[in-house]
Amino acid sequence: MSLSLKPKSNRLKNVTITSAVIVGASLVILNTFPHLKQSLYDYFTQSKDGSDEEDVNAPIELSSEELAEGDKVSSKDIAEESIVDVNEWSNDDLKSWLKKKEVNTPQDASHSNLVSLVKSIQEDFD
Repeated sequence: MSLSLKPKSNRLKNVTITSAVIVGASLVILNTFPHLKQSLYDYFTQSKDGSDEEDVNAPIELSSEELAEGDKVSSKDIAEESIVDVNEWSNDDLKSWLKKKEVNTPQDASHSNLVSLVKSIQEDFD
C-alpha cells in the first residue's frame, strides 16, 4: 500500500512553500537594502512624511548676502593649498610622476632638479 497525497493537500503544500520563499526573499532584500523599508512604507501608505526632510544630495545655494566678500576664495588660493609638498617625494616617485606627464628625465638628475621640474609643470597647469 503506497501513500499518496490528495490533490488538495498537494496544492496547499505548494502554496505554503511558495509563500515561505516569497516572505524569506523579501526579508533578505529588506535587510540587505534597509533604505527600501521607508520607501516602500511611504509608497503603500501614500504618505509624504519623507518629503519634509531635506534631500541630502540637493545642492546648497547661497544668496549674495550669505556669501560675504571676505569669504571668497580664488582658484589660485585653492591650487596653492592643494599642491602636495613635492620636496618630500622620493626620486622614484618624482620620476614616475614626470613619466605619467610624458616628460623624459635624465638618469643622473638630482633630487632638487626633479623637484623644480615637477613644480614648474604643476604651475603651468594652474
